[in-house]
Amino acid sequence: MSTPLLVMIRRTLRKSVIVTTAVVMGCLVTPVEVVVGQTDSTCASQILAFRNLKTPVEHADSVSVDRLRAIQGMLACQDTADDNAASRRRNGFNAESARLIKMYLEIPEYHDEGRLPAGSDGTGKLLGPVAAIYASPFLQGFTRSGQIIEHGFPGMLAAIVVVERRIGDNLPATYSNLFLRFGVNCIWLHLPPPAAATPYGKDVAKLPLSAYVSYAGDPAECRQGWMGKTLPAGFNFVIQNAVRGPLPVVAVRDDAFRHPTDYPPVARFDTDASGNPVLGFKCLDAFCEVLPRTTTGGPTQAWKAVRAPTGLAPVTGDRPMWSVPAGTQPAAARVRVIKGWHDEQDLGVRDDNYVWRPSGVTATIVPNPGAAMLDSASFHARWHNVATITLHGDPPANSSYQKWGLQKGENTVNLGYNPARKLWLVRVLRPDGTYINWSHVKRTRHFDASVPATARFRWTGIDEGIWVPCGNACCQSDGGGGGFQ
Repeated sequence: MSTPLLVMIRRTLRKSVIVTTAVVMGCLVTPVEVVVGQTDSTCASQILAFRNLKTPVEHADSVSVDRLRAIQGMLACQDTADDNAASRRRNGFNAESARLIKMYLEIPEYHDEGRLPAGSDGTGKLLGPVAAIYASPFLQGFTRSGQIIEHGFPGMLAAIVVVERRIGDNLPATYSNLFLRFGVNCIWLHLPPPAAATPYGKDVAKLPLSAYVSYAGDPAECRQGWMGKTLPAGFNFVIQNAVRGPLPVVAVRDDAFRHPTDYPPVARFDTDASGNPVLGFKCLDAFCEVLPRTTTGGPTQAWKAVRAPTGLAPVTGDRPMWSVPAGTQPAAARVRVIKGWHDEQDLGVRDDNYVWRPSGVTATIVPNPGAAMLDSASFHARWHNVATITLHGDPPANSSYQKWGLQKGENTVNLGYNPARKLWLVRVLRPDGTYINWSHVKRTRHFDASVPATARFRWTGIDEGIWVPCGNACCQSDGGGGGFQ
């Protein structure tokens, strides 16, 4: 190789960060990467000040003080720089952050909606304004009491309730007894610190839990700057009209189901034993029910106000538990006795004057625990049982429930997909052994999130529909679309 050619190659290597592959006189030259060090001048002056004070041996107090100040200055600068860098990184995907949180709130099996019991008028019982309860996306992460205690007052945010105000709507006393207002209501679960020498045990049902309600909106947030402080003993007043409480809380925990994963991280509306609305959500290894402020009997007796699921016998003791028929498999028992997996309510109807009223007929929808293991391919050209709707009375005459073909007793909901017609379909096996088919089915996939295998009623303007699991997706259905052959 001639000397001028070698000089040219050397100059090229010095000027290029990466040399592309080339053939020189029949020889292959392998690409070479020139490594360049990463320069970071962040807090350089503070670091230099510290380094200049480093000595092998220190004796004078003044040197130690100077070094301490240098260290403090260096750390303070770097802490600020790290915080700013973290903010810059997060700000780079603000839109994605909003999508992820919004997506969770759009998965209906985590949440609930409906019109709550609202007393009576001269004609009969009433239902109140439309309300929705949204579970905190972080409920699953709370597994021990200390996590709640560390939140101080008013506690950990467990749920958000939105009460819609439409023309002509009034706020019933049953809503205000839960300190609910029109708009955004923030529901907090509170647990005070234990006395130093008497730590709490592990039984969540024996914890002195209570709930508080604060109010937010757009753009106000639930958590404000004054929150997080320790609650004084005997606290029971309003702070700047921003938080109301306490409300009694009963942690409903079945002795047969003691793991936090036995309780789905959902929020639900329910009623107490007297028919008053309550708020429910997962709490540690239990399902907490927030009772109205009118609940009598005191904290130790509040559990007696908890409504037993219809058709289940109560178990004697000092807490609310219910037995299932002998021979019931544990998975089936779990979704039946633990509220949140299933849903139960008095079916709503509109009277001739379009006033919403409870029909007096209670219905329960319970998911098939095996449906949690099915993916979308499982439903192709075949039926799978995903839930059971039990009507504890005859459907109201001329109601949608009657027109949809539901009967008193157990109505088994089977879901399938017709590949030829590209339709999701429901076939309901009724108590009399006959089938009724529903074509009004909508399947919604929620990408990047898991969907809990719960079942619940769906509030609509034409009475309740249902939400059932269908793979890692949500299927809504009712008989409003007519039948199919």
